[in-house]
Amino acid sequence: MRLKVRPWLLTVHQWLGVLLGAMLVVISVSGSIAVFFEEITHTLHADLFINQPRGKALPPEQAIAVLQQQFPRRQLMGLNIPDEDNVNYFGIYSEANNLRIAFFNPYSGEVVAEKPISELFIGIVILLHTQLLAGPAGAVAVGVLSVLFFVLIASGVWLWPGWRTPVQSFRLRIGSPARLVHYDLHKIGGIVTALFLAVIALTGAAMAFRAPVEDWLYRLSGTPKPTVPVSTGGVGARVLPLDALLARARTVLPEGRITSISLPVGPKGTLNVNLELPGKELHGGHSGVWVDQYSGAVLRVDNAQKGSLPRWILDWLLPFHTGEFAGMPGKIAYAIIGLVPVALFWTGFALWLDRLKKSLRKQQAARSFG
Repeated sequence: MRLKVRPWLLTVHQWLGVLLGAMLVVISVSGSIAVFFEEITHTLHADLFINQPRGKALPPEQAIAVLQQQFPRRQLMGLNIPDEDNVNYFGIYSEANNLRIAFFNPYSGEVVAEKPISELFIGIVILLHTQLLAGPAGAVAVGVLSVLFFVLIASGVWLWPGWRTPVQSFRLRIGSPARLVHYDLHKIGGIVTALFLAVIALTGAAMAFRAPVEDWLYRLSGTPKPTVPVSTGGVGARVLPLDALLARARTVLPEGRITSISLPVGPKGTLNVNLELPGKELHGGHSGVWVDQYSGAVLRVDNAQKGSLPRWILDWLLPFHTGEFAGMPGKIAYAIIGLVPVALFWTGFALWLDRLKKSLRKQQAARSFG
């Protein structure tokens, strides 16, 4: 007996939408807000992020030294260095599995403030978007939801009636019964934004499960995957001063602007310096240099302008997830598209509820005449 795909797929589509819709709405809305991370933080927390440039900024190693002296009992994970002259550096701390952020004025050498990331509005939004405020388990859940969201989109495209009647499928019957209006809004909104939502879902899932995706990309392309750098100092080996390690990293890609520095964690940890090279490269820097914390030896170099195809794909995941690849117009468009799932959930739930009511009425009528 031939399996009828459409009824089965419609059932899957409906129940995925009903069961997961609310969580997908939370992820979508928080994602639309998070697209404007910089603009929101610089507006709501101007006192923390914005400074008045005065003279020459202190070098990153001096900023790190000040932050380490200021908070000696906390693990400083690294330092972010914005490309705008009037924006403070900020250091990231780890404390009891919670992230804290310290704002550093590179001109005055002053630590402006230090607080949990969850106390910042945009910090809450990002944690909600990436972890549902549930830590590592929440991050896995977001990845699974992203995959199921793609299934929801793909099934909706398959079910779209426009494959048979394309002109009529874009008709919006204003003034008709609510059920028909909901149906028209659902099918039109879904098909118009399907490609963009699919890209957002797939890139979100890939970032949530980055390690296995990275392994798969390198295996599929036949490109050797770069090894994870490890410092190899013996027992009692002396860690080199930070300025010496940074000086060594700078000699490798001297034309690059340092965007962030990740400090060694543990005896096998390395110093990782991310840089932005001039020319065609993503904003924020995706080139990197890894340095042995004991010998100062360069263990690995990632040059974004000469990278492999897997590296290129991985570097473009975030820009394609946020619309940053197209600048501010792309971010605005993605923020608007990110709100479409709200309308799809509302109209889809209304249609499902209408069908449920009809089914219950039929069952009641059958029992009455039975």
